[in-house]
Amino acid sequence: MAKVKKRALSIALVLAMLLSLSVTAFAAQNDISIELDGKKVAFTSESGKPFVDANGRTQVPLRVVMEQYGCDVKWDSMSSTAIITKGSTTVTVPIGKGYITVNGKNVPMDTAALVQDGHTYLPIRAVLEAFGANVKWDGGKVSVTSSASGSFDNIYVDEDGDLIFELANGSKINAGSVSSGKDGKDGKDGKNGVSVTDAYVNANGDLMIALSSGRTINAGNVGTGGSLSGLTFADYDVGTKFYLVQPTGSFTVPVVSNGAEYEVTFDKVYYELTANYTGESNAWVCTESNTVYAPYRATMHIEGSTDSALAGCKLSVSFLVANGAGTAWGYTARITDDGSFTVSVTQGENGTTPWNAPKNLVLNKVTLNTVRPTPEPDPEPDYSEYIKAAAGTYRSLPEKEDGDVLVLSEDGTLTYNGKGYTPEFMYDEDTGMLLTHYINGIGQISFDSANKLAKVGAWRTFYKDGSYIKVDLSELQKTDFDQYFERKDVIDIREIDKFGKLTRASAYFYYCLKDEWKLAEMEEDSTSPIASIKANVKFCNMTYQIDLDSKTWTLTRSSDENESSREATFNSDYLYAAGKFGFQLQWESLNNVSGTVYAPVEFEVTEGAGILYLILNSSTTTD
Repeated sequence: MAKVKKRALSIALVLAMLLSLSVTAFAAQNDISIELDGKKVAFTSESGKPFVDANGRTQVPLRVVMEQYGCDVKWDSMSSTAIITKGSTTVTVPIGKGYITVNGKNVPMDTAALVQDGHTYLPIRAVLEAFGANVKWDGGKVSVTSSASGSFDNIYVDEDGDLIFELANGSKINAGSVSSGKDGKDGKDGKNGVSVTDAYVNANGDLMIALSSGRTINAGNVGTGGSLSGLTFADYDVGTKFYLVQPTGSFTVPVVSNGAEYEVTFDKVYYELTANYTGESNAWVCTESNTVYAPYRATMHIEGSTDSALAGCKLSVSFLVANGAGTAWGYTARITDDGSFTVSVTQGENGTTPWNAPKNLVLNKVTLNTVRPTPEPDPEPDYSEYIKAAAGTYRSLPEKEDGDVLVLSEDGTLTYNGKGYTPEFMYDEDTGMLLTHYINGIGQISFDSANKLAKVGAWRTFYKDGSYIKVDLSELQKTDFDQYFERKDVIDIREIDKFGKLTRASAYFYYCLKDEWKLAEMEEDSTSPIASIKANVKFCNMTYQIDLDSKTWTLTRSSDENESSREATFNSDYLYAAGKFGFQLQWESLNNVSGTVYAPVEFEVTEGAGILYLILNSSTTTD
């Protein structure tokens, strides 16, 4: 229900004046802060932070922004869709799609919502404008304001060429620069502009201005009721029905849409007192003397039909009080596929103000909006060849009976630890990765078909069956160790002074993995060694010579003096100087380019313990 002020422009006049006007777009910035009705949104590493995407559109963390704006946010993991509700407006935001849905209607965008680093991001302008907010860029600051209260007092183009909506409360809305082209789209002066297509009062009493671009401006609340002198709910009982005075019974009204005339038939039009109001305050009706509290809620019912060709159109119906009071009640409904429509609106449903319902109503106006075509969604990409290439069983290592197992089938279904999923997929051409959309409770999964592995979430690595070998060191014979390991002597030059003299170096003697092998990532306690070996080692003095230019060295056995042999146990570690996994046999500190070092010269493994999971090093192998 909307109270219309005498000086406010009629909606019909608004449309007539504005159909030819166009609105410009705002430019995006990179350094971004967000304010909602003057209150800055606090972003953290946990919530995610806003950024400008490749399409120049501002992407913001969904949940923290929309919940601060007063919305209810839900997540549908099966369809990877955010569902955002506030008042009578529901916006669905599918991940990776070039559109959002506003109350069931697709609205195209030139970008898409996405999942990044485990956070869902949405394009701020498109989504917040769907809720009637005004979004403004100012030097990297995004200011979002809710609708201002009041009806339109004036609409005009100022001296700068900007379209101004002046409200009765004194505030103004600047819709941007406009032109005076013939149709606001392809006219000489209005080429590529955006035209006004509709103006209406919604179920919440907000005056809405719809643009052909899909943007809707909320001009503010114009009221959902009004006082009616001399009337109180105390006169009536719950269940009482009040019908229209004029016309009565079933009636037909002619309406025009897109230049064609249609008939709209109303079968039932009435309201009834449907429930007792239990609140202790904020419920009111006006009498001639004062304000009194009313114990009722009321529901308006409208049922009818029209031509099925109008399916999807919005039907707007308004009523006036028969005794001449200056109050109007407005309702909207969507016409279904068979041409029928229904309205059932309960006033005071939120437990605040019940409807100040009059006894007598007369029909005022019936209008139909122009239906904008629903954009065809982008065709679903075919990732079947990438899914087939990645299909298989993946395991986290080391293998355990209760270890994590991931199974991807060729049909795109996914099983993770025995639970089934049907995820949506993406393919990254740059990395060659097949990616799932975010899966609730798991995160995003990436499949690297070339290296036969998968990443679950950000850090966990799973290996495809057949991509690795399991090596039990306790079962290897003496000669078998050399299939995987080799002796390696490494010089690490640490410091050279300004005169070019060596001041510090380290000599390492390793027994490490051969170049063609590397250790698979394993989810083990990093403080415990993965494997151990026992070996007979012979040590003696060796002379060395370091070449500072090439940063290499030569070792020469000088004599058998000081020769010794012993059996020793060596624990595994990552050998940073060699860039490999293995066992450190000896370490010496050097401070000259030449000299003598006590080093292992003979080495024989006698026993091993522990299990290694090895994969071929792709950097050293070819297909």
